[in-house]
Amino acid sequence: DEWDQPQEDEFKNFRMETLYDAMLDVCDMLGGVTCLEATAGGLPAQVAACHADADKWREVEGTLFFVRATARYIPKTEAAIVPSVLSLGPQLPGHWRVRVAFTVLVGKLGRWLDDNPAMLGGLLEFIVQGLGMPKVGRASAEALQDLCNSCAGHLASPERLQGLLGIYRNMGGLQMSEQEKIVEGLGSVLCRVPTDQLMPMIAAAAEPPMETLQAAVQRGAKADVIQSLKKLRMLIKGGVTAAE
Repeated sequence: DEWDQPQEDEFKNFRMETLYDAMLDVCDMLGGVTCLEATAGGLPAQVAACHADADKWREVEGTLFFVRATARYIPKTEAAIVPSVLSLGPQLPGHWRVRVAFTVLVGKLGRWLDDNPAMLGGLLEFIVQGLGMPKVGRASAEALQDLCNSCAGHLASPERLQGLLGIYRNMGGLQMSEQEKIVEGLGSVLCRVPTDQLMPMIAAAAEPPMETLQAAVQRGAKADVIQSLKKLRMLIKGGVTAAE
């Protein structure tokens, strides 16, 4: 936490270019379930230990990082370890790095959650709570987009779609890059809405940027016009990508 930005960047590069790639190679050789058992087996005990010693959050964060590397190799039928890991969200230590690691992991497990949607609602709520949190917002927006892409069929239900629209209407305080990820994710979900319900949902999604666009044009505010057009473009992009 006391690193300057160059040190932070160096560590991230080492993790992703060396450790993460090495884990992918191991998963290729041994299989996802074997690696998952080896990395995640001790996670509940690590989380419990944090309640006695908060400084042990580093062990939890490191384990979540390695579990993330196994995500693409985990079969949709795995029904023991993944639910155990995902159920730990409310018990995790409060350090922002741990929350980021768990949030990213949830997004990477979107394919598994699409086939095992029972936990989707609670995890979606966890991710949404992270939007706007210092140092956590970007990861939360990316994970939300991942879930929208992977679990679009489940999120297109009326109740959950209304929830997504509520997030979309109230995301003005987020960074523009985070807003764009949410808009693209929403576009993916709209593609899975039944045809007879689609037009009202598209109108509801298009209304906020269209209202902002109209007001910006009337004020002659070029920057706001551009931002509104970007949101409309991202909404369409998400839908086209999902349709393809």
